[in-house]
Amino acid sequence: MKTTDSLIPYVFMTMHPLQHIAMLISGILLLTTQKEGEFFKTVGDCPSGTEGWGFVNGDKFKLMNYAMIAHGSALVLHWLYQAFNFYDVKVMGYMFLVTKMIIFFILIIQIQSGIDFTECAGAVGNSQVMAWLTIEVLLFYINLTSLSVFIFIQNIKKFTSIRERVGLAGDMRKTMDFLNYAQDDVHWWSIWFNQFALSILTLAFAPSNDIDITWSAAGVFTQHLLGAYLIRQLYFNSKIQFKMKTKVVLGLTVAINCMLIFQYI
Repeated sequence: MKTTDSLIPYVFMTMHPLQHIAMLISGILLLTTQKEGEFFKTVGDCPSGTEGWGFVNGDKFKLMNYAMIAHGSALVLHWLYQAFNFYDVKVMGYMFLVTKMIIFFILIIQIQSGIDFTECAGAVGNSQVMAWLTIEVLLFYINLTSLSVFIFIQNIKKFTSIRERVGLAGDMRKTMDFLNYAQDDVHWWSIWFNQFALSILTLAFAPSNDIDITWSAAGVFTQHLLGAYLIRQLYFNSKIQFKMKTKVVLGLTVAINCMLIFQYI
């Protein structure tokens, strides 16, 4: 195994740039439009000097800023790594990659330590900002779990990259570390797995309310089932089979996405 191959698992830990972009844009919108809105609202108060008091009186904004810095720095450093790697300045590129990993890990740890308290948990436990910050931390660990599940599944059902199926892989599968070989495709698995796991956790820990989410939940999990089918067809299939059935599934996925947007509004 090459020295650079050993960095690949750490690259996957920081998630795909598309996920960083999604979380960054969403978080910035919440910070700029919900400063005094429902998102940051907490019920009750905490005694002065406790961690809960610090969270209610400013730390919630600081931790949200940490989350945005984590995603923003990961994006910039990842793109710098890709640019330097493209122009064969690989040593500098990998320095950016290592810096990206270190900064992202430190900021995630900061967020996790900032929301891990028991005093006054009732005052902030049902707030939307606490839910968002919890998702930030959970997504980091879920992303790690997705790699383990991917490796387990590919031992049962052979994973075939798109590069290999179009005849451009050569003997890469035999000469490269597996995660390095699969890195261009495995992110799509991770994105699907992360969203599926978050959907389950959201339903499991959702507080009781009067809002009926039956149709929304049905749409989300139908979308996940269609996504699992597409992943199976595109990556765990020995042949490229883009038949009419696959096109129908893609069309249904787009339609459900549009329906969920209107459902949310």
